[in-house]
Amino acid sequence: MSLDTLNTAITATGLLGCAWWAGAVASISLYAVPAALSTGPEPQYALRAWTEVYNRGAATGPPIALATFVSLGVVAYRQYQERKPWKALLFAGASSLAIVPFTIIFMATTNHALTAAAGGSVKITWTETQALIEKWKVLNLIRGLMPLTGCLVGTYAALTS
Repeated sequence: MSLDTLNTAITATGLLGCAWWAGAVASISLYAVPAALSTGPEPQYALRAWTEVYNRGAATGPPIALATFVSLGVVAYRQYQERKPWKALLFAGASSLAIVPFTIIFMATTNHALTAAAGGSVKITWTETQALIEKWKVLNLIRGLMPLTGCLVGTYAALTS
């Protein structure tokens, strides 16, 4: 396998990872969250559904983000060594990885409130449950724009270099 073929395969892996994760994140907000909210008016059912979705995402999201960052970072480094444009590929990988600090900075409070309510340590009403899950849904959609941006920027960089 030639180095060019390897670079192409690694780039494709990173870009497909970005695209796949962006779609998965959007699907959670567009389909899973409304399904969870359709369980009302008892909060525990929506909270249980949200917790399941959250736990699965928390287990898979960071590793996927890291894998896409590493893939695109490796190609960016190779491009840098060859004096070819590399910054857009690094930006694409970093955009995917940005879901982690975004989650910690902007979503942690909502995540903790929902987790506490789901665990029963805090009682919240159906209205409060809906408001928290709706807030989480919007933040999650915003978070999904990060790997999507990475995919678009990375694809443009790969096609124009």
